[in-house]
Amino acid sequence: RTQRPGPLGPGRLFLDDGLTVVAAFPDDARLRGLARLHDARRRRRTLRELLPERPGAWEGEARLLVYKPERRCGLRWEEGGVPTAVVKVYTPSGYVGARAGAQAFAPREKLRLARRLGSCERYGAIAWEWVEGAPLSQALAGATLDERAVSDVGGALAALHDQDAPGLAVVGAEDEAEALLRFAAGLHVLGEAN
Repeated sequence: RTQRPGPLGPGRLFLDDGLTVVAAFPDDARLRGLARLHDARRRRRTLRELLPERPGAWEGEARLLVYKPERRCGLRWEEGGVPTAVVKVYTPSGYVGARAGAQAFAPREKLRLARRLGSCERYGAIAWEWVEGAPLSQALAGATLDERAVSDVGGALAALHDQDAPGLAVVGAEDEAEALLRFAAGLHVLGEAN
């Protein structure tokens, strides 16, 4: 791979061992749309494809919610400082699964789902409406357990699992075990390097 310019100099550094590449956020080789959304020159064009019905979002700003290098990134999109959408950027295979998941479920009485605002396969991005609320982690970590919040989440999960989801890949115990073994092997390599 070639060197790419980043906000603080080279976006990627190649260490002398020939095996290690250090990438500066948002330069992620597998998340094609991430750098485009952080580059002011390309952002507007990318957002026109992703959110064609929301021209107000084309001038918006992104705030990082979660980043899993070379897997996915979640951004809170703000218009005039007000959160209006969540934009998630995926790898090509992650995009296919996320798009299928976004179409597989429907809201129910106890299950509130964010409405999908747009998607762009070329950049591996999907946008959902912003839904106000507090994360479950806050209810669980509070001084007193918010039993109502936990009960509401349980009801929503039951409503989700009660639906048929045609087209979604079924992940079995063998798949999960294989993924854990790959993860452990990567940790082992990192441990040996230190």
